[in-house]
Amino acid sequence: MKPTTLIVIGAKGHGKMILEAARAMQAWDEIQICDDDPATIGATVLGARVRTGRDWLLTLEPGSVEVALGIGDNIVREHMASWLAERSLALAWVIHPAALVSPSAVIGEGAYIAPGAVIGAEARIGQGAIVNTAASVDHDCEIGAFAHVGPGAHLCGGVVVGARSMLGVGSSVAPLVRIGSDCRLGAGAALVRRLDDGRTAVGVPARPLTHDAIRS
Repeated sequence: MKPTTLIVIGAKGHGKMILEAARAMQAWDEIQICDDDPATIGATVLGARVRTGRDWLLTLEPGSVEVALGIGDNIVREHMASWLAERSLALAWVIHPAALVSPSAVIGEGAYIAPGAVIGAEARIGQGAIVNTAASVDHDCEIGAFAHVGPGAHLCGGVVVGARSMLGVGSSVAPLVRIGSDCRLGAGAALVRRLDDGRTAVGVPARPLTHDAIRS
């Protein structure tokens, strides 16, 4: 039986987005929110009182809840997912009803699809990935685990994005381009060529930053 309670981890900006989307889904009887930051405990976020940190989850009956990742930072989100997996706590994907998701697309556990996002035919969205507000991921794209397609970003067909990469707001990627892991694509950039692991590219057309540019 599907758990009837959802716990959102993260009470800041991205957690708010997850909380609202989960409520709009109407898939759980109860939604609660928790955060490891002591400053947030007891605060109210969108009408929900913030519970204590992640260790509280260990007091709950196994299999009684699902967990949504309300954490914007890709690396921190990945670490949290690993912590949850080690303790057999199930991740839920959250898809806002105002998103348009192809029935042939595959959405990984812990992923978030924001309002206005479009996911095309046979696209694959990896574990813990984010496709943010009004972003589009066209047919046959592959978004790696814990990557983030920023608001208003647009990926043409067949694009591959590696794990933990971040595509900035309003960026775009030409068809069949491959982006490695741990990359960053600047806001408004237009990428037309491959981007290797760990590189940052900016501009139109987007070009990788040199080491001198990074230092400056």
